[in-house]
Amino acid sequence: MGFDYPDGFKNIVIMGGSYGGLRAARVLAEKLADRHDYRIIVIDRNSHMNHLYVLPRYSILPNHEPKAFIPYTRIFRHGEHRHMIIQATIRSMTRNSVTVSYPLPSSPGDLSGPSAAALDEGGVQVIPFEFAIYALGASLPQPINVWQCIEPTVSTDSDSTDHGPKTPEGNFDGSKFPSISWLKAAQARVQKSESVIVVGGGALGIQIASDIAAVHPTKRVTLIHSRKQLLPIYPLELHEQVMEFLSKLGVSVVLDSRLSWESMQQDIRDEQNQRILTTVSGEEYRADTVFICTGAKPNVAILSQGLGEDCINPENGLVRVARTLQVDWPQVNAGQEGVEHEENAEKPPFSHIFAIGDSADAFGAIKAGHTAYFQGDIAALNIAALITKGETAALEKYTPGPPMIKVSVGLKNHVTQSQTSIYAGDDGKEDLGAGLMWKMLGHEIQNEADYDL
Repeated sequence: MGFDYPDGFKNIVIMGGSYGGLRAARVLAEKLADRHDYRIIVIDRNSHMNHLYVLPRYSILPNHEPKAFIPYTRIFRHGEHRHMIIQATIRSMTRNSVTVSYPLPSSPGDLSGPSAAALDEGGVQVIPFEFAIYALGASLPQPINVWQCIEPTVSTDSDSTDHGPKTPEGNFDGSKFPSISWLKAAQARVQKSESVIVVGGGALGIQIASDIAAVHPTKRVTLIHSRKQLLPIYPLELHEQVMEFLSKLGVSVVLDSRLSWESMQQDIRDEQNQRILTTVSGEEYRADTVFICTGAKPNVAILSQGLGEDCINPENGLVRVARTLQVDWPQVNAGQEGVEHEENAEKPPFSHIFAIGDSADAFGAIKAGHTAYFQGDIAALNIAALITKGETAALEKYTPGPPMIKVSVGLKNHVTQSQTSIYAGDDGKEDLGAGLMWKMLGHEIQNEADYDL
């Protein structure tokens, strides 16, 4: 395990191989095509890119599972063999290096040579970098967290049905086939349940509830949301259209009802082995299976421990960034903390480290894959500018666009907000058009067998 660093080689490390990290990697490879002294290293704990937007659907609807896990093998499109994507777990970071451990006995490269990185007996390696992009996102909610077999979502020793699916033998290493097994176990879990409660009225909760109702129309599905409106950051019209589709599917929607913390964390069962959820006002709801679609937390511990807690905004737990998406500290300007950088402000203290996606405090940007994608653009362009033009380079500034969303409501229907327009459609695809993401990542799909890569 481990790989060699040729003398004089400079690394750009991207932590996280999802929508934002992969976009940054591809832009950097293009912009630095003639800079053979730089190498891009993408680090992710999964062997394949997990296409998160299809996981909820595939955890309910069978026969599409392989499409959710896309090989990283064609991320770099121009034969840039010096660049690498490695499957490893990030353990820690400093301002100039990242420490990883490898889950598999296979080697991502040659360990020979006098400049090889240190690798101890536990499979741990320290990777130095000149630049880094922190794109580790947020913890995934229960229905799309394929790692939950080793990350339990309920504190209990009971063997009830809604603790989350387990892979065979309970083992999981982030590779494709155990991930497919996880999806099939999730499908079986829904299949054997007569009643389901979905907690959380965001896009994930709406999709889970409506897909279960569409695939299993005889099951009793209840969606519980703590606010008076589904998707409350969007216009009321979006809520109303989603509610109309949910009603047609037979989903019972309970609004303005907050569940107690104890009820969410403890697995309390009745005589029929149904889980009991209790609201703060005392109402009880019971079901065979419960999906918790709330509570995602930004994955910032590695950065906080490595660069200091001042890099984290205590109000929301996100990584502080400048408009350039460089990791920042609180600024003192005219006696006030937290003042945004102006043109004449000092450069951020970690000007070679960028943060994007769900872990970044990016000026009110919504947490979504397309947001991370555009932030990956900005971070990559700025790193390329710093490399080619030096510290005096004019850097791109990030400004969030208006909130946009496409919410699937059942297998065919969807509601979309694009800019200021809201519209509904009924032309959705069963597999949610997963082949488009495969194409974006460099794969040409000729037949269904191509998804087995």
